[in-house]
Amino acid sequence: MKLSALDIKNIFFELEKDKTFLSFKLRGISLYFILRFQLEMHIRTSKSSQFSNKPNNIVIRGIRKINRILFGPPKLESITHLFDSPDSLLESPFLFVGTCALRNEEGSNVDLYDIIKHYYKKNLAINFIQPEYKRRPFPKKSKYYHTFVKLEESSNYLSDDEKSILSDFVDYLSSKIGVDLSSKKSSYLSSASITLSRAKNLEELIVKSKPKFVFARSVYTEPWVPIACKASNTQLIEVQHGALGIHCLYYQTSLGEKDLKMGHILMPSYILTIGEEWKKILIDQRSYFDINNVFNIGTSNIGQISKLQNNKKKRVLFLLQGRRFNGLFTITNFLLQFLQKYASEIIKKDVEIVVRPHPVDKAEAELFLEEYGDYIHIEDPHSISSMDSIKKSNFIMSATSMCLYEALALGITAISLKPYTGVIATTRGIEFIDSIEELFDLVINSNGNIDSFRYLDEFDYKPLDYFYEQIEALN
Repeated sequence: MKLSALDIKNIFFELEKDKTFLSFKLRGISLYFILRFQLEMHIRTSKSSQFSNKPNNIVIRGIRKINRILFGPPKLESITHLFDSPDSLLESPFLFVGTCALRNEEGSNVDLYDIIKHYYKKNLAINFIQPEYKRRPFPKKSKYYHTFVKLEESSNYLSDDEKSILSDFVDYLSSKIGVDLSSKKSSYLSSASITLSRAKNLEELIVKSKPKFVFARSVYTEPWVPIACKASNTQLIEVQHGALGIHCLYYQTSLGEKDLKMGHILMPSYILTIGEEWKKILIDQRSYFDINNVFNIGTSNIGQISKLQNNKKKRVLFLLQGRRFNGLFTITNFLLQFLQKYASEIIKKDVEIVVRPHPVDKAEAELFLEEYGDYIHIEDPHSISSMDSIKKSNFIMSATSMCLYEALALGITAISLKPYTGVIATTRGIEFIDSIEELFDLVINSNGNIDSFRYLDEFDYKPLDYFYEQIEALN
């Protein structure tokens, strides 16, 4: 069995009762907060029973070999020329921070693009900051940025005393949860070092540009952003990226306001959701967020993606989440079993099977080609957006991906597996199955059209004007 979101929340809430656990701190911030995302993933893995989707060593070696053959070693040519000097930062009420290296149609970072364009039209200085990720090609400076600055980091930022504190923390946590995490010390050390060095540099850049608000996505997995905002006494606005559920740990804690001020846990000042469903979930959590700090901003995508008229074939899109790096959330073996039994019959029924690998694990799709290449289409995630692919489909299947909810917003059947019922963000609207026979029956006997859900709403600039008006009032 896989741990549910409620299971994880209960484990962490129990840990939060232990003042000794919270007392392990680096630079005034608890190691619990700094490492919370990694801890969640490792606890999920260690406490979840083994299941057939977990890849064995032979499969892993095969995937790595395919990666080397297909893509070769990563080209990590210098990208220093892409960035502006930190001294070029302009004073501005808003600062924008990128937490990924995915590119949009312009070739710049996908993060916060609509928000940046809105404020650019108001003649505000746009400063965009992001780390130098290894991904290539790397996002370039957008025509909407006035400055594009690199965030510095170091994997050797901690003192010997701080390293010792981290080691003691891992030993203490291991004894509390009954799971030996000592093998993770090296990765935790690197993660904590990079997190704190990024946070320090971001704090310095905030001081230079003097914003009142910092915008960012994915701050649960990137704790250096809220750490820098706390240190500089700047308000953080998180823009929703992924799915979240009523028991999702990201924005919940059993701790009170006093504990937040002490650095035990950090939260954004505001959250902007991409659909009314997510806003409702956040408020229903009854944690730190309510109608006063959660606004539904929507997304420009929904206005561009009215469902296309499909061809005569039914189209079934399988979205993989990366078996190589996340064995907990994979449908690969299920799909292989489905093809083994039904591949030839599916063709006769005029059904098109499309397999879309995760952008950072494209080689996973190669597992299907040797035996099923004549029956399926492998889609390149870099040449067609997931949304464009979804809108052409009748059925979407994935483990826990946000794509499931994007499909539901378009009135397209979204399918997952029953073992993920407790893990997935919210079950509303999703078809859960537990056999390849159920999937075949669903695809053959349904057209895939359903009533849509408000997981995505049209982009609404009013929340952005709310923050702009606050700035105007100060002036």
